Amino acid sequence: MNKMKKIFLGTLLLIIILAVIAFIMNINTSSKNENETRLLFSNNYMSAALEEEETIPFNIFALNDPDSQKNFDSEAVADVSLNNENIEIVDYTIDAGMTDEGYQLINFILTLTVNGDEIEKAETLSLFFEDGETLTYDIGEVVLTTYSVTEDLEQVGENTIAYPEPSLDVHLENTRHQAIELISISDTGEVLSYDFNQHETIAADETYHLVIDSLHTEKMYDFYTLTPLLTYEMGEERKSYVMDPVLYGSLDQDEVKVRKILSHNGITIQED
Repeated sequence: MNKMKKIFLGTLLLIIILAVIAFIMNINTSSKNENETRLLFSNNYMSAALEEEETIPFNIFALNDPDSQKNFDSEAVADVSLNNENIEIVDYTIDAGMTDEGYQLINFILTLTVNGDEIEKAETLSLFFEDGETLTYDIGEVVLTTYSVTEDLEQVGENTIAYPEPSLDVHLENTRHQAIELISISDTGEVLSYDFNQHETIAADETYHLVIDSLHTEKMYDFYTLTPLLTYEMGEERKSYVMDPVLYGSLDQDEVKVRKILSHNGITIQED
């Protein structure tokens, strides 16, 4: 056997070996994908300051991927957790909603509390199934902490809880016999903000109708759940008032939710 023939046969053998390895890997990958539940999650933002042992509900929307060979079954979920042991899921429910373009809308409703007095963050949600399968998904960002109650201000009357976009429409009562000067609005994770350029004032014992058409958004998310933090001054002292929780985008029509989630996952649906 001449030298050129040996080189040819050796190269051919190497190609065959690599092809066999690639085939085996492809089989293993396909088998894994077929047996795995696939969900497409929305990009969410939760930012809240809570009293000690206080809880807050958090809606996380996802889509059941129709290309998955194993459909998502909420009854098969044995437990859920976030990637921070100091953010505790006190309770949870999983609701299946409408189907659009083959994608079924799933709503994970988590009741959260935070342990300790530090700012705690989480970015992923893990689902533990009864058959031993565990899946972990990126869900955006969760930022929770505790706070001490201030009694200078109180929300009264009718206040808007859910909005299509980051904004505010609330009534604030100054419970003190001293004027309060409004400085700014932010949140625990510093994603939303607003500055009162004119430093608006709530007179002593008066109620103030606060309307902000648009809050500045440092990062864009599909859905927001947060407690706005109002920074104010009373005399020479600067304080923060934790407002009631608000939702942005969570009451969108289901079709809009589906499109948002698909867009976040890089999937485009052609409209008729």
